[in-house]
Amino acid sequence: MRLAVISFTNAGKELGEKLDRVMDGDHEMKLFHKGMWEGSLDSLVASLWKEFDGIIFISAAGIASRLIAPHVKNKLVDPAIICMDDTGRFAIPILSGHYGGANEMARQIAASTGASPVITTATDNRGIQAPDMFAKDNGYVVENPESLPRITSMMVNGEPVGFYGEFGPSIEYSELVHLNGEELKNCRLPGVIAVSNRLGIEIPGIPNLILRPPNINLGVGCRKEVSGERIIDFIYEVLSEEGLSPLSIANIGTIELKRNEPGIIKAADHFGCGLKIFSAEDISKVQDMFMKSDFVKNTVGVNSVSAPAAYLMGGNLIREKAVKKGVTLSVTVEV
Repeated sequence: MRLAVISFTNAGKELGEKLDRVMDGDHEMKLFHKGMWEGSLDSLVASLWKEFDGIIFISAAGIASRLIAPHVKNKLVDPAIICMDDTGRFAIPILSGHYGGANEMARQIAASTGASPVITTATDNRGIQAPDMFAKDNGYVVENPESLPRITSMMVNGEPVGFYGEFGPSIEYSELVHLNGEELKNCRLPGVIAVSNRLGIEIPGIPNLILRPPNINLGVGCRKEVSGERIIDFIYEVLSEEGLSPLSIANIGTIELKRNEPGIIKAADHFGCGLKIFSAEDISKVQDMFMKSDFVKNTVGVNSVSAPAAYLMGGNLIREKAVKKGVTLSVTVEV
């Protein structure tokens, strides 16, 4: 985790240097003391906001709040913000306590320096697993983050919340009501959390939070210099045909020969997923399990690329081969 530390007093500077010494090696820390940066403080914070996972202000909470206010977007993208007084008595997370990790960071700072962590989030203080932390801990993508505050509020107030999960564990909440597919369609609870990679989940008109598990792998083969837009559009098309959410894409896989293919790289960037590269030797070991192509054999030296790549990434093969305009796509789903 990349952390920036901003201080204004001599005592604050010393505390920042102490943090740099005592925090564990998992953190890369950079110190900024008053008078040691160019330009305005506002411009410094603006640049740090984009470059760092967290910012520690050794200052009054009011100073920190005013400085970060113009940059706050939402809890899924904002960096962790922690405020410390310059005597080192308190470590207070003030933004992105859950998803951004500010609460945990405050606890780590406290353990390393002897400060007291001041955790103000209602779920933590009630021993409830917050929905955004549940998503983060399991690698889920939140499809509708605007629903997070409402579902969280229900849990804080002790209301029953439905839970429909096709994959993985359940959220930890004492008033959770587990639902199957039929019960989900007819649910009359105040709200619902649903974990699914499927499009078109049937939920009645009640507040709901949709979480997408990263369990779809895509094997991709393409002709040289096929555009990223063509590959991206085809992925959307095939996943729509299969009723699957693109937010659940975990990895795109291809052969070593296509490692630097701009279109494949662009597609992985677009979907924010991993890019797995397999050698021709890896693919040749499993290629006989799938449909063969003489053209592919003559071009890249193996009988098939997309299906073996998808298979090697794991999961059940649900679409062995879809072909369109120089792009071949295969889909597996991990369960």
